[in-house]
Amino acid sequence: MAKTFDYTDGNETITGYNGGDTIQIASGKVDGYCFDGNDLIFAIGDGSLRLVDMKGRAITVKDSSRKKATTKVYGTGYTGQEVIKNLVKAWTKTKLMGIPKLDESIQLCSHFKSIQDVIDHMVADCRAAGDADTFLKKYCGIILNNNDIGAITGWDAGGLRVKTPKNTIPKKTPLEHLDDYTQASFVRNNVTINISSTGDSLTADGKKVFDGLYSWWAEGVLNLIEESYGVKFRTGNEINIALTPSASYWAHTSGNKDVTISLRHTRFKNAEDYQGNGVDKTIAHEFTHIAQALFMGSLPQFLKEGLADLTCGIDRRKTSLIKKVAGDADKLKRYLDLGKSGTGNPNYYAAGFIFYRYLAKQASDAYDSLSSYAWTDNHLTSGTSKADFITKGKAVSISGGKGNDSIISHGAKSALDGGIGNDFIYNGYRYYEPTNYFYNATDDNFRSNLSTIFGDAGNDYISNIGDKVSIDASTGKDFISNGNDYCVGGSCITISGSKLKKST
Repeated sequence: MAKTFDYTDGNETITGYNGGDTIQIASGKVDGYCFDGNDLIFAIGDGSLRLVDMKGRAITVKDSSRKKATTKVYGTGYTGQEVIKNLVKAWTKTKLMGIPKLDESIQLCSHFKSIQDVIDHMVADCRAAGDADTFLKKYCGIILNNNDIGAITGWDAGGLRVKTPKNTIPKKTPLEHLDDYTQASFVRNNVTINISSTGDSLTADGKKVFDGLYSWWAEGVLNLIEESYGVKFRTGNEINIALTPSASYWAHTSGNKDVTISLRHTRFKNAEDYQGNGVDKTIAHEFTHIAQALFMGSLPQFLKEGLADLTCGIDRRKTSLIKKVAGDADKLKRYLDLGKSGTGNPNYYAAGFIFYRYLAKQASDAYDSLSSYAWTDNHLTSGTSKADFITKGKAVSISGGKGNDSIISHGAKSALDGGIGNDFIYNGYRYYEPTNYFYNATDDNFRSNLSTIFGDAGNDYISNIGDKVSIDASTGKDFISNGNDYCVGGSCITISGSKLKKST
């Protein structure tokens, strides 16, 4: 039940604010805000209102000057969902594999240095928290006792709206009943959906699943995957769904288009029940696996299954499992196994789900638009005597300053006017047509060209995939490693200066 919190004057504190709640200000308005740890503090006239653990959350406020309430996310400007979208975007564009692929994606979405760095911090924070609830809420933003089910698009993860079992995959039209329950083929969001089953031998529940896929779930799930991860299927993609009455498992995905859904666990309570004991969430889980197979490449089990659960969230369905894994740091570490592939063990699902929510919250909370962590296009950081660092974005620059300066970028026109120190540019992305399904290459230049270091004393280094790569060097051991598709023989690579080495 949504609550209204009344603020009159003085310095007040609110604990237990949840998505859907409203703050009613009797006199005045929110003049500004700041953070104290994870607490959000509103400045209201001569007083203040502290909201405990609400950093990065959507808060609804109605002040005395407005007739309608307004909802806004009060955070760093880099939401948890954007963190995960950038992670997935890296997977869709990279040519790297294995741990280097994962390390690159972590660097391109967060302040962490590598996938192992995230795991190490996560396990340490779990151990320091002392109990599951503290770790989940404080470090991951996972709240198990509210209405949000934990989807990456939901309020708990920094979204504007609470995601519930009913609204995560909306049912916008009446349920349409088909004439033939043996097979059906239709197009949703450019994807051809083919459904097959045992036909008239299906139970009423089985037929409702058939009708639900046709009427709501196929389109709703494809929309949700695009909303969650920026992934857009293209014309020519195909998903084959086989409904089977008695398989012991809930569902199974094979390759990049075949899904089997067991009807053994499907139960609709009444005519108004459109979840069927979670069958709609199961469809979302399996369609996410199709997106992984088509676009994201191979992933360890905890990342593969965790992302599939992140689409709809598992706060309600797997509460006890989440708490068991989150309450034991050694167990959590065991199931964050980078060497384990495959599927099946539910502990990997829970550990992976927690991992994504931890990464999303930690990277969002750490982001500072005024610091060297940019995550935006056309960003310029003036170099300092420290080690200046930029990750993500095209046309990003570091200008001047001593220190070991780095750009890890996915776009064109990266420039580093380095000054003294060991300066580094790494353009890991590559324009690769077979996986260019998500982002318009005309609008986003992924060729990583025009990468330049204007060096001074120090060892300057460019690792790049693209053309027109140059180091204008001074003293020091300067190096270019270039995997170039567009510059035959490396003729577009230039090094000027002393003590230089070139590798193409």
